[in-house]
Amino acid sequence: MKNTTTNRFKGTSSEKHFESSFSDVIVRKSTLEEDINEHFDYLLVCKDGKEIKVDVKSQNKVNPKYPATVRVETIRRWTGAIARKYGGYSNVPEDLKKGWVYGEAHLIAYEIGTSGTFEFWDRKYLVSILEANPQIRRLDYDEGSQVVYIPRNLLDEKKKIIK
Repeated sequence: MKNTTTNRFKGTSSEKHFESSFSDVIVRKSTLEEDINEHFDYLLVCKDGKEIKVDVKSQNKVNPKYPATVRVETIRRWTGAIARKYGGYSNVPEDLKKGWVYGEAHLIAYEIGTSGTFEFWDRKYLVSILEANPQIRRLDYDEGSQVVYIPRNLLDEKKKIIK
């Protein structure tokens, strides 16, 4: 399991690319508490003053077995200090077990390759696709977190933004 505190301050390469690409609209990076509890990485502000929370995902987490998909995490496994705080994973409150697709980010930004170009999807739209398609394949990874690969043919490509 990766050390969240250390990795958070190092930042992932995708987050660094995001910072470089969108420095003119980034208000701030999320705090560690916001990242863990609300599942967003950056707070942006639009020209009209609207604030948008964005969760950045790297390209290298795409499963090569399912390349024509969009990856989302629906359930996460709490380990380490957080699980110990609650006396084990089974005692962690259900709302804290939800994966980042159920967080508070408005947009999920997936890096395309390593170019600093991103594909943005509305998080609520992704959730609506999950709920409307219970047959979507669910795969376990990372000590019990649950990842779902949404086939792109279920997504309306007109709803994505590339920048």
